[in-house]
Amino acid sequence: MWQVPTRAPAKGLLLLFHGCSHSASDFFECEDCLGLPEERTIVVESLEFGLAVASISSGDRHFSRCWSRGDIAPTIRIIDVLQTRLLLLNRPLFAIGASSGGGFVGKLVTAMKPESFAGVSSQIMGWGGDVFRKDPWTEWPPAVEFVTMTRDSWTDQTVRENVDICKKLGVTVSHRKCPPLKMSPTFFSDRTKWASAKITEETSAEIYRALLHAGFVDKTSSLLLEDPRDSDWRMLLQRFSPAIEGIEDVQMGPDESAISEVMNVAWAMHEISSGDIAITLEFFRRAAGEAWEGT
Repeated sequence: MWQVPTRAPAKGLLLLFHGCSHSASDFFECEDCLGLPEERTIVVESLEFGLAVASISSGDRHFSRCWSRGDIAPTIRIIDVLQTRLLLLNRPLFAIGASSGGGFVGKLVTAMKPESFAGVSSQIMGWGGDVFRKDPWTEWPPAVEFVTMTRDSWTDQTVRENVDICKKLGVTVSHRKCPPLKMSPTFFSDRTKWASAKITEETSAEIYRALLHAGFVDKTSSLLLEDPRDSDWRMLLQRFSPAIEGIEDVQMGPDESAISEVMNVAWAMHEISSGDIAITLEFFRRAAGEAWEGT
């Protein structure tokens, strides 16, 4: 699936790689698309920044839906088709992957020509040491950004080791962390404004009040008190559903729910995040250098 900027020719092509249990359609709006909030925001802001955007699904569509080495060759063929069809063969190439998709981005870099990518970003996933044992890291390597979440100390440790390796290889590297987010009456409406399943300000406020009064949100810090993957917030909202306008139309299942995704982002353990995506895009622009302007 792909989309191009409407106001001017694309400065480059951004590839998006989902995590396990997800699909390329999470990033877009269509009849059969999930159009999840974090993914949609990444797409919208990237288009506004001047990039063509394309998402690709892993080959496994029936089990974990994670990425594997078997996806490398088909993905390279898809990239060739996209660059040709979108007339972007001579424009910078970028990639953002989350979780399994972030790990796959590292493997993809090593499998393609050294100069293929101008910049890549791996969210919530570090890379194995084998990724750095290939030629691209000593000959025209891409700039690399790692994005971790504050509560995920295991991934953070791996990424810090990756950053050290990059620095020793002379690779331009950045590491930023996503902190826990404060909840508020407009939290859900603000973060789902580009999602297929948008949450109104009224519904957002009701969800927030229900979570606050039931003790899911700290009244002083406004932070979540429990990991939403483990807490009973779904049961709470279902119990309050008659009093929450529009909640009956909101999906609550894992990996399919806008509410679930943005609460995972607020908890800051393991979730794709559009937070500070502008920093990632500016990192890519600097990495492309003169090629960004086509010179």
